Amino acid sequence: MAYLKAFAQREGHARVPSSHTEVDFNLGRWVSHRRENFKNGKLAEKRIAELEALKSWVWDPIEADYQKGLAYLKAFIGREGHARVPQRHTEGDFHLGNWASSRRMDFKKGKLSEERIADLTALKDWVWEA
Repeated sequence: MAYLKAFAQREGHARVPSSHTEVDFNLGRWVSHRRENFKNGKLAEKRIAELEALKSWVWDPIEADYQKGLAYLKAFIGREGHARVPQRHTEGDFHLGNWASSRRMDFKKGKLSEERIADLTALKDWVWEA
């Protein structure tokens, strides 16, 4: 836990890349195991509280990234009046154009959940072919 706290303090977040090591300690793998244990109900309440106290800790980084992209897309639609995000468009440091394009590709490949399909379909002017 000390390595994770040091990483979070130094980097300003707790989003540790899966292959990251700290002083010969595979912190990325350790974090991944904590998330897996949490998912399986095998993580102690004390450890859960310690992790959740860290800045920007998330249990599911993929879901967190999706929700972040969806929020940026909704803001874009609110401002621009449509969901046709240019491929290279960014919102701050978030590559919204790439994110939207990736969701369309996931849909074409059958890799988008029904819930996410519904999220996007419900948005004003969202199109699957762009």
